[in-house]
Amino acid sequence: MSAAAPKATMSERVVAALRDEILSGRYRPGAPLREEVIGAAHGLSRNAVREVLRVLSAEGLATYTAFRGFRVPLLTVRDVEDIYRARRFVECGAVSLGDVEPDMAGFADIHSRFATAVGRGDADEAFGLDLEFHAGLVGLSGSERLVAWHRELMHGLRLSHLVGPSFGGQLLVDSIPQHAEILVALAGAERGRAAEALQAHLRHTECALIREMSAPV
Repeated sequence: MSAAAPKATMSERVVAALRDEILSGRYRPGAPLREEVIGAAHGLSRNAVREVLRVLSAEGLATYTAFRGFRVPLLTVRDVEDIYRARRFVECGAVSLGDVEPDMAGFADIHSRFATAVGRGDADEAFGLDLEFHAGLVGLSGSERLVAWHRELMHGLRLSHLVGPSFGGQLLVDSIPQHAEILVALAGAERGRAAEALQAHLRHTECALIREMSAPV
C-alpha cells in the first residue's frame, strides 16, 4: 500500500486560498495584499504571511515595492506582449521539437469539455480547460520544469484577463476551431503544421486581449 500524501501545511493552504482569490478577481489587479489583514483572517504570524506572499511573488501573483508593501500585479500591454512572446517560444517549441507522443484521446476529451463550457457561457471553466489544453501541449516537450514554468506564466496571463473584463466571450468561441486545427495536425503526426496553427492561435488571442486592454473605459 502506498503512503498517504502529506497534508498541506497551514501556509500552503493560505497560498492556495489567496491564489484562487487573486485569479478569480476577488483581489483586483493593483490591490494591496495587507499582511495584517491576511494574518488576522487566517491566523498566521507576520513571518508566515511574508513567506506566503513570497511564494505568490515567485508565481507572479504578487509584487513588492518599498513603502507600499505587497500588491496584486497590474499588468500592462508590454507585459502581455512579453508573456505571449514567451508562450510562443515554449509552446510552439514543445509541439514542433518535443518527442513525447501526444495523448490524442486526452486532448479530445479536454477539447470536448472546453467546447461544452464555452457553449453554456461558463468562462471560468473554459479558461481552466484552455490552460489544461495548452499545458498538455507543453507536456509534449517531456520537461516537467517547462510545464511548471508555463503554469506560472499562465497565472500572469489570467491577471491580464482581469484587466480586460469583457475579454473572453468571442475569443473563446474562436478558440474552438483553432484548437481543433492544432489537434488534427497532431493526430496526423504533422508537428510542424500543428506548431504553425498554434502560433496563429496565440497571435489571435494576444491581439484580442491587447485590444480589450487598450479600449477606453
